[in-house]
Amino acid sequence: MRGVHELNKRAVTVGFLAILILLIAIFVILLLFQGKFKTNLEEKSVIDKCRISVYGAHVENKLAYGATSDISGDEFADKIKCSTVAKTLSGKEQELKHQLAGSMLSCWNMFRGDELSFFSKGGIFCHVCNVIGFDDKTMTIAGFGDFLKKNSPAGSKVSYFGAIPSLYVDFPLDASLKTDKTYSVVYTYARGEPINSFFQKLIMILSQPADANSVYYQLSLVDSGQLSKLDCRSIPKEINN
Repeated sequence: MRGVHELNKRAVTVGFLAILILLIAIFVILLLFQGKFKTNLEEKSVIDKCRISVYGAHVENKLAYGATSDISGDEFADKIKCSTVAKTLSGKEQELKHQLAGSMLSCWNMFRGDELSFFSKGGIFCHVCNVIGFDDKTMTIAGFGDFLKKNSPAGSKVSYFGAIPSLYVDFPLDASLKTDKTYSVVYTYARGEPINSFFQKLIMILSQPADANSVYYQLSLVDSGQLSKLDCRSIPKEINN
């Protein structure tokens, strides 16, 4: 009987430990989920606040278009409520490609792509939507440009390249991204003759010189170390998520 009692006691102890381990595991999973949910919620809040303020600035500019009170690029930057979100991505290579492309598309949509007019005086406005790093610093992301041409966002038949018609990637399309670097997702709106100097800094050639009525929209993915060549004078404080 004593042996049976000891076995039962041991079984109860093992069962208790198993339940305790299970509860701890569930608790850890919930913490991770809560952290990810909070991060996504905070980023959505940043995106929504920016999108609303951008549209408000657009409406204000349309009301003042042609008047002496028309705003400049710097004044437009002061009116919007947009922040730079710093991200650290993790996952397998294909997952990283989708996360990168998703951030680029989100930035493009945040400014309504090429639908709106932000200011009418000549100038350049840049906004850094994201500064993106990687959890694993040893990976190589191959053929990202080709991925953008052949893959689509969830629920869409249009490729990322098709969804972002003014996409510029600051490296050859068949080049590889190194995860020991950080990359910046940048939206640019340029108007008037300053467009010419903007293109020269990108070492790109215009089909014809821009004049006072020219408007240019661009979504860029650049090595963060090369960000200065875009002449982004409006770079808000980073928000680390």
